[in-house]
Amino acid sequence: MRAPDTLPHRPVQWRRALRALRQMRGNYDSRLIMEYASALEGDDGERGFHDFRAQAEAPELERDRPCLAAIMDDWNRLAELPADSLGRAYLALAQRDGIRVGDLVAGSHALPDERERAPDPLRRWYRDRMTAMHDLLHVLTGYDRDRAGELLLIAFTIGISPMRVLRISMVLGPFATPAPALPGVLRDLWRAWLRGAASRISRATPWEALFPLPLAEVQAWLGVAPGRTAHPRGIWCERARGDWARVAVATGA
Repeated sequence: MRAPDTLPHRPVQWRRALRALRQMRGNYDSRLIMEYASALEGDDGERGFHDFRAQAEAPELERDRPCLAAIMDDWNRLAELPADSLGRAYLALAQRDGIRVGDLVAGSHALPDERERAPDPLRRWYRDRMTAMHDLLHVLTGYDRDRAGELLLIAFTIGISPMRVLRISMVLGPFATPAPALPGVLRDLWRAWLRGAASRISRATPWEALFPLPLAEVQAWLGVAPGRTAHPRGIWCERARGDWARVAVATGA
Protein backbone atom coordinates (compact mmCIF):
# COMPACT_ATOMS: atom_id res chain seq x y z
CA MET A 1 0.00 0.00 0.00
CA ARG A 2 1.38 3.40 -0.99
CA ALA A 3 1.64 5.83 1.89
CA PRO A 4 -0.78 8.77 1.47
CA ASP A 5 0.93 12.14 1.16
CA THR A 6 -0.80 13.43 4.28
CA LEU A 7 -3.57 12.35 6.64
CA PRO A 8 -6.78 14.24 7.41
CA HIS A 9 -6.82 16.65 10.33
CA ARG A 10 -7.13 14.82 13.65
CA PRO A 11 -8.70 16.85 16.47
CA VAL A 12 -7.42 16.70 20.03
CA GLN A 13 -9.67 14.49 22.18
CA TRP A 14 -9.70 16.40 25.46
CA ARG A 15 -12.37 14.32 27.23
CA ARG A 16 -10.61 11.08 26.40
CA ALA A 17 -7.33 12.51 27.69
CA LEU A 18 -8.95 13.66 30.94
CA ARG A 19 -10.56 10.26 31.45
CA ALA A 20 -7.21 8.50 31.00
CA LEU A 21 -5.51 11.01 33.31
CA ARG A 22 -8.03 10.35 36.07
CA GLN A 23 -7.53 6.60 35.76
CA MET A 24 -3.75 7.07 35.94
CA ARG A 25 -3.79 8.51 39.47
CA GLY A 26 -1.23 6.42 41.31
CA ASN A 27 -1.36 3.85 38.51
CA TYR A 28 1.70 3.83 36.22
CA ASP A 29 0.06 1.75 33.50
CA SER A 30 1.55 1.81 29.98
CA ARG A 31 -1.87 1.26 28.39
CA LEU A 32 -3.33 4.33 30.09
CA ILE A 33 -0.25 6.40 29.21
CA MET A 34 -0.64 5.43 25.55
CA GLU A 35 -4.35 6.23 25.69
CA TYR A 36 -3.58 9.65 27.18
CA ALA A 37 -0.89 10.37 24.58
CA SER A 38 -3.11 9.25 21.71
CA ALA A 39 -5.94 11.51 22.85
CA LEU A 40 -3.68 14.56 22.96
CA GLU A 41 -1.78 13.83 19.76
CA GLY A 42 -3.96 15.70 17.30
CA ASP A 43 -1.85 16.43 14.21
CA ASP A 44 1.47 16.20 16.07
CA GLY A 45 2.02 12.60 14.96
CA GLU A 46 1.58 13.43 11.29
CA ARG A 47 3.82 16.48 11.58
CA GLY A 48 6.45 14.28 13.21
CA PHE A 49 6.22 11.79 10.35
CA HIS A 50 6.87 14.52 7.80
CA ASP A 51 9.72 15.88 9.92
CA PHE A 52 11.25 12.39 9.89
CA ARG A 53 10.99 12.17 6.09
CA ALA A 54 12.77 15.51 5.74
CA GLN A 55 15.88 14.25 7.60
CA ALA A 56 18.98 13.29 5.63
CA GLU A 57 19.07 9.79 7.13
CA ALA A 58 15.41 9.03 6.36
CA PRO A 59 15.69 7.62 2.80
CA GLU A 60 18.07 4.84 3.88
CA LEU A 61 15.94 4.00 6.92
CA GLU A 62 12.78 3.95 4.79
CA ARG A 63 14.46 1.65 2.29
CA ASP A 64 15.70 -0.87 4.85
CA ARG A 65 13.03 -0.38 7.54
CA PRO A 66 14.99 -2.05 10.34
CA CYS A 67 12.89 -3.22 13.27
CA LEU A 68 14.31 -1.30 16.21
CA ALA A 69 12.06 -3.11 18.70
CA ALA A 70 13.34 -6.52 17.60
CA ILE A 71 16.96 -5.40 17.96
CA MET A 72 16.30 -4.03 21.45
CA ASP A 73 14.55 -7.24 22.49
CA ASP A 74 17.41 -9.47 21.29
CA TRP A 75 19.12 -9.63 24.67
CA ASN A 76 21.54 -12.36 23.58
CA ARG A 77 22.88 -10.22 20.75
CA LEU A 78 23.10 -7.13 22.95
CA ALA A 79 25.04 -9.14 25.54
CA GLU A 80 27.77 -9.76 22.93
CA LEU A 81 28.45 -6.03 22.50
CA PRO A 82 31.33 -4.24 24.29
CA ALA A 83 30.79 -3.62 27.99
CA ASP A 84 30.82 0.17 27.63
CA SER A 85 28.49 0.28 24.63
CA LEU A 86 25.05 1.85 24.25
CA GLY A 87 23.64 -1.61 23.61
CA ARG A 88 24.98 -3.04 26.87
CA ALA A 89 23.80 0.01 28.83
CA TYR A 90 20.31 -0.47 27.39
CA LEU A 91 20.45 -4.20 28.14
CA ALA A 92 21.20 -3.49 31.80
CA LEU A 93 18.14 -1.22 32.00
CA ALA A 94 15.92 -3.69 30.13
CA GLN A 95 16.92 -6.60 32.35
CA ARG A 96 16.52 -4.56 35.54
CA ASP A 97 13.01 -3.37 34.65
CA GLY A 98 11.87 -6.29 32.49
CA ILE A 99 11.40 -4.09 29.41
CA ARG A 100 10.17 -5.83 26.28
CA VAL A 101 9.80 -3.25 23.55
CA GLY A 102 7.72 -5.62 21.44
CA ASP A 103 5.07 -5.59 24.17
CA LEU A 104 5.02 -1.78 24.16
CA VAL A 105 4.65 -1.74 20.37
CA ALA A 106 1.85 -4.31 20.56
CA GLY A 107 0.12 -2.13 23.15
CA SER A 108 0.18 0.84 20.80
CA HIS A 109 -1.28 -1.33 18.02
CA ALA A 110 -4.20 -2.19 20.32
CA LEU A 111 -5.34 1.43 20.67
CA PRO A 112 -8.77 1.88 19.09
CA ASP A 113 -7.67 4.63 16.67
CA GLU A 114 -4.21 3.34 15.79
CA ARG A 115 -5.25 2.26 12.29
CA GLU A 116 -6.46 5.80 11.70
CA ARG A 117 -3.08 7.20 12.76
CA ALA A 118 -1.06 4.62 10.78
CA PRO A 119 -3.12 3.49 7.78
CA ASP A 120 -0.09 2.34 5.74
CA PRO A 121 3.01 0.20 6.38
CA LEU A 122 5.46 3.13 6.29
CA ARG A 123 3.64 5.11 8.97
CA ARG A 124 3.19 1.93 11.00
CA TRP A 125 6.93 1.23 10.88
CA TYR A 126 7.73 4.85 11.76
CA ARG A 127 5.38 4.92 14.74
CA ASP A 128 6.75 1.61 16.05
CA ARG A 129 10.22 3.12 15.84
CA MET A 130 9.20 6.18 17.84
CA THR A 131 7.73 3.92 20.54
CA ALA A 132 10.93 1.89 20.69
CA MET A 133 13.36 4.80 21.01
CA HIS A 134 11.91 6.17 24.27
CA ASP A 135 13.94 3.98 26.60
CA LEU A 136 17.11 4.68 24.63
CA LEU A 137 16.70 8.29 25.71
CA HIS A 138 16.63 7.13 29.33
CA VAL A 139 19.99 5.46 28.74
CA LEU A 140 21.53 8.46 26.97
CA THR A 141 20.44 10.96 29.61
CA GLY A 142 20.77 8.87 32.76
CA TYR A 143 17.24 9.82 33.79
CA ASP A 144 15.64 6.82 35.48
CA ARG A 145 12.23 5.33 34.68
CA ASP A 146 10.63 6.50 37.94
CA ARG A 147 8.40 9.60 38.21
CA ALA A 148 11.34 11.95 38.72
CA GLY A 149 13.27 10.55 35.77
CA GLU A 150 10.26 10.53 33.47
CA LEU A 151 9.59 14.19 34.26
CA LEU A 152 13.20 15.11 33.52
CA LEU A 153 13.05 13.13 30.28
CA ILE A 154 9.88 14.97 29.27
CA ALA A 155 11.71 18.28 29.69
CA PHE A 156 14.67 16.93 27.71
CA THR A 157 12.42 15.68 24.91
CA ILE A 158 10.53 18.97 24.68
CA GLY A 159 13.89 20.50 23.81
CA ILE A 160 14.01 18.16 20.80
CA SER A 161 10.33 18.03 19.81
CA PRO A 162 7.77 20.15 21.74
CA MET A 163 4.74 17.92 21.19
CA ARG A 164 1.47 18.83 22.90
CA VAL A 165 1.35 15.78 25.15
CA LEU A 166 4.82 16.63 26.47
CA ARG A 167 4.02 20.30 27.06
CA ILE A 168 0.84 19.46 28.98
CA SER A 169 2.64 16.76 30.98
CA MET A 170 5.31 19.31 31.87
CA VAL A 171 2.67 21.68 33.24
CA LEU A 172 1.03 18.90 35.27
CA GLY A 173 4.21 17.15 36.43
CA PRO A 174 5.26 19.61 39.17
CA PHE A 175 1.88 19.12 40.90
CA ALA A 176 2.93 15.52 41.59
CA THR A 177 6.40 16.54 42.80
CA PRO A 178 7.02 16.37 46.58
CA ALA A 179 7.01 19.93 47.95
CA PRO A 180 10.49 19.80 49.55
CA ALA A 181 12.04 18.86 46.20
CA LEU A 182 10.01 21.19 43.99
CA PRO A 183 12.35 24.25 43.82
CA GLY A 184 15.34 22.10 42.90
CA VAL A 185 13.33 19.98 40.48
CA LEU A 186 12.10 23.06 38.62
CA ARG A 187 15.67 24.28 38.19
CA ASP A 188 16.76 20.89 36.91
CA LEU A 189 13.84 20.66 34.50
CA TRP A 190 15.21 23.84 32.92
CA ARG A 191 18.65 22.21 32.75
CA ALA A 192 17.13 19.09 31.15
CA TRP A 193 15.33 21.22 28.55
CA LEU A 194 18.56 23.04 27.68
CA ARG A 195 20.31 19.68 27.40
CA GLY A 196 17.70 18.40 24.94
CA ALA A 197 17.61 21.62 22.90
CA ALA A 198 21.39 21.47 22.46
CA SER A 199 21.34 17.84 21.30
CA ARG A 200 21.36 16.56 17.71
CA ILE A 201 18.86 13.75 18.26
CA SER A 202 16.24 13.50 15.51
CA ARG A 203 13.42 11.17 14.55
CA ALA A 204 15.80 9.69 11.96
CA THR A 205 18.70 8.99 14.31
CA PRO A 206 20.25 5.68 13.08
CA TRP A 207 20.12 3.89 16.43
CA GLU A 208 21.01 0.51 14.91
CA ALA A 209 24.51 1.74 14.04
CA LEU A 210 25.04 3.21 17.51
CA PHE A 211 24.42 0.15 19.70
CA PRO A 212 28.03 -1.18 19.46
CA LEU A 213 29.63 2.21 20.20
CA PRO A 214 30.74 3.41 23.64
CA LEU A 215 27.92 5.25 25.40
CA ALA A 216 30.12 8.32 25.93
CA GLU A 217 30.91 8.39 22.21
CA VAL A 218 27.22 8.18 21.30
CA GLN A 219 26.45 11.03 23.70
CA ALA A 220 29.16 13.15 22.07
CA TRP A 221 28.02 12.32 18.53
CA LEU A 222 24.42 13.23 19.38
CA GLY A 223 25.40 16.32 21.35
CA VAL A 224 23.98 15.05 24.66
CA ALA A 225 25.89 16.69 27.50
CA PRO A 226 27.20 14.20 30.08
CA GLY A 227 25.08 13.92 33.20
CA ARG A 228 27.78 15.47 35.43
CA THR A 229 27.88 18.51 33.15
CA ALA A 230 24.13 18.94 32.76
CA HIS A 231 23.33 18.22 36.42
CA PRO A 232 26.43 18.89 38.54
CA ARG A 233 24.48 18.51 41.79
CA GLY A 234 23.11 15.11 40.77
CA ILE A 235 20.04 13.70 38.99
CA TRP A 236 16.68 13.44 40.75
CA CYS A 237 15.42 9.94 41.56
CA GLU A 238 12.38 8.68 43.45
CA ARG A 239 13.11 6.68 46.57
CA ALA A 240 11.09 3.70 47.79
CA ARG A 241 9.06 5.75 50.26
CA GLY A 242 8.05 8.27 47.57
CA ASP A 243 10.36 11.18 48.32
CA TRP A 244 12.73 12.55 45.67
CA ALA A 245 16.46 13.11 46.09
CA ARG A 246 19.43 13.91 43.89
CA VAL A 247 21.83 11.06 43.18
CA ALA A 248 25.40 11.84 42.18
CA VAL A 249 26.29 10.97 38.59
CA ALA A 250 29.08 8.44 38.20
CA THR A 251 32.36 9.73 36.79
CA GLY A 252 32.29 9.65 33.00
CA ALA A 253 28.50 9.27 32.80
